[in-house]
Amino acid sequence: MSWKSGFQLRVAQGNELDMRISLDFPRMTLGRARAEGSRADGWVLLFDKAVSRQHAELSWDESAGTFRLRHLSKTNFTWVDDEPLEGEALLREGQIVKLGGSLLVYEAAEEVDDSVVPENQSPLAASGELTERLPTAQAAAAVSLRQGGNPLMSVLEGPDQGRQVALTGFYLTVGRENLTAEALLGGEKKDVVKFDQSVELTDPSVLPNHLILRWDELRQAFSVWKNPRSHPVQVMRDADGFAWQAILSDSGGLVRKNDRIRLGNTVLMLGVEPSAEKSSIKPLTL
Repeated sequence: MSWKSGFQLRVAQGNELDMRISLDFPRMTLGRARAEGSRADGWVLLFDKAVSRQHAELSWDESAGTFRLRHLSKTNFTWVDDEPLEGEALLREGQIVKLGGSLLVYEAAEEVDDSVVPENQSPLAASGELTERLPTAQAAAAVSLRQGGNPLMSVLEGPDQGRQVALTGFYLTVGRENLTAEALLGGEKKDVVKFDQSVELTDPSVLPNHLILRWDELRQAFSVWKNPRSHPVQVMRDADGFAWQAILSDSGGLVRKNDRIRLGNTVLMLGVEPSAEKSSIKPLTL
């Protein structure tokens, strides 16, 4: 008898709605299918353009009696119960994993008749499309903000619409009437990392220090957190021709080139600063 974990993933939202995938291999890769209804041994294949070819990986943890989920994609998020997963975590029954526009419920497997083999269980042709990794140079170009120019924050919607500001700092605060890092901590100055840039917005629906951004050189991206007292912040991304959005949790997440961020009535977009000769847009006052 083949190995069985006793768990499955059920698609609660997405193109593969209500599909159930038995997790019957100690190591399984979650990724994008080439065609609707595709199957392959050792894979959780989703027909979803916002899912990377190798998006995440499940590995069985014998001591915990459950799977460990590890994030792999360099261009798309993996979420567990609305929390961004940047490394790995043990899964609990009932948790929801989000990849692209697909929501997967981790749950006990249903009883099935092993004598019945579905017609669509034949492995896919070995074309390499599903197993090849994104080339390092291509991945870096897809997420890089600082290579080729400073990151640029553009205001797409709101009272400051049309303005842009070069993000020259590495630890920034974005909001209306921002406070210093010390003021945020009630005057405590010990071991405080000072903001090296403050982006002021005029939108009355935006709070002071609504967003905090910190540059991550390794990922060539900004880690971002929201003010816990602020309204929900949405991150919107276009990936592989598929547009999606997610609520930024209190624990934060990563934002990259061309991501759009909605806070209050303002929508911001991150991009790369054009050359000074080509830029004629009035910068946002800092």
